[in-house]
Amino acid sequence: MTPGQIIILVRDVLVLGALGFVIYRIYVDGENRVRQQDMQAVEKQLATNTLEQRQWAQDIRDAEAKRIEDMEHVSAAIAAQRAPVIVRVPAGAGTMPRASSPPATGTACPRGPAEGPGVDIRPALNALEFKYERALADCRAVLAEWPK
Repeated sequence: MTPGQIIILVRDVLVLGALGFVIYRIYVDGENRVRQQDMQAVEKQLATNTLEQRQWAQDIRDAEAKRIEDMEHVSAAIAAQRAPVIVRVPAGAGTMPRASSPPATGTACPRGPAEGPGVDIRPALNALEFKYERALADCRAVLAEWPK
């Protein structure tokens, strides 16, 4: 090989090396650009998620406070009900009728309120009302916690 051919060969190798280096840098810079855009999108999504989680936590606190307030109101209203609800068992019947509706006169016994011993069912009514009002307050609290 002549010195001119060696110089041309070295020049060609350097040009190919430089071209390969430029192609490699373009490829790597393109990857970095995509990674930076992806990271910016992820950071934006994380910020949005953080705000949503804060709002959900506030909604949960508000719902729990409202449930407690509702339960205090219901408890006070139920505790204020002191008037007895007397159910009279007909004389000689021994047991109360199962699924009979009260007559149009407003008494629980068709023979009249004076016959048979009376049973005050106010405590049972209050307990039943409290039980279902608590369940309704819990349902309202769950719905209030639901993300909007």
